[in-house]
Amino acid sequence: PYLKILNTSNAPIPYSQLTARYWITPENFTGSLGLWIDYAQIGNSKVTTKYVPLTNPRVKALGYIEYGFNNSAGSLSAHGNSGEIQSRFANSDWSNFNEANDYSRLSNSPYADNAQITLYQNGVLVWGTEPAADSSVVSLKTFSLANSAGGNTISTFVDIRNEGNVSVDYKDVTARYWFTSEGSSPLHFWIDYAKIGNSAISGSFTSVSPARNNADSYLELKVNPLAHTFYPLTSTGNIQYRITKSDWSNFNQSNDYSYQSGPMAENQKITIYYKGQLVYGTEPSAGSSMRIASTNSEQNNILTGGAVVYPNPSSGNFTLAMNGDQCTGEFKVSIYNLMGQIVDTYQSESNGVFHKDFDLKVTPGIYIIVVTWKDHTDQLRISIN
Repeated sequence: PYLKILNTSNAPIPYSQLTARYWITPENFTGSLGLWIDYAQIGNSKVTTKYVPLTNPRVKALGYIEYGFNNSAGSLSAHGNSGEIQSRFANSDWSNFNEANDYSRLSNSPYADNAQITLYQNGVLVWGTEPAADSSVVSLKTFSLANSAGGNTISTFVDIRNEGNVSVDYKDVTARYWFTSEGSSPLHFWIDYAKIGNSAISGSFTSVSPARNNADSYLELKVNPLAHTFYPLTSTGNIQYRITKSDWSNFNQSNDYSYQSGPMAENQKITIYYKGQLVYGTEPSAGSSMRIASTNSEQNNILTGGAVVYPNPSSGNFTLAMNGDQCTGEFKVSIYNLMGQIVDTYQSESNGVFHKDFDLKVTPGIYIIVVTWKDHTDQLRISIN
């Protein structure tokens, strides 16, 4: 920005009483800006600059460059002006800005009044209009690219972006890559490169039980750089990782839920969680091997083994019944929602013929009933309306 400050009053004003604010949205901000005064008619060294980030966002402003003056600058004469002040600012890594959404930027030439660059005398606003307060928005997204690395390796490039208008703490953000492990060999995680530092990235594997469509496992990524703040309108940059198995056997990525071919692009199947809550993407649905029974007859509600559920659909009051050759021995009943969260459980107290009435107080939707014996498992779906 090139600035001039005009004194329209009838008295001189000490420069040291004046500050000006140039309001911006600093994309790709990493905690500091480079600031320069290239030329000032009153003397470069007499003009001071600093960047002040906002605690609460404003419309088209996440912070401002504050211009001030030291005591050696003297006074701004009545009806006089400061003369030209030529300034620059840049990200510390020289990454790009988008000036089009900066509150104070106007494209006028030559000089003209700009009420969106605010002026203060002794901290009190005397010129211009500050940007309006904006609602805080947490918006995190995942972009990914699948790298060809051979059949025995899953190699993915991931970029997590904060497209909201508030900062979050990196430690509160996790991402999950959902896939099928094809076998029981232990899984290993490798970081090949991360823009924010390889040591800032950690990964852990979780088995999904019961398995979901195109996912029996997920890799959970955590980001914990030395600088803990994930600023708005920034990204982690490229995170390049690999997944392998201990026996180096092959994966079949074509049935992996989070796999996405092609160039780096948004991928809503790599889910993001903020403070443990899903905030972006869609988790895989429950396994497709489960079928929804369409009638209230016990026989037609048998999906696997000897377990049946009726009525189906239900208002939440339904009966689980078992009366088959396989229904012997102790068993456990677990009922899941489609997010994989348990909403009810039951541990058996008898063998053989069994009827159990349930009264679920849950939101309408599809729920999964898993009955587990020592040597086999029955899986059913029930629709709650």
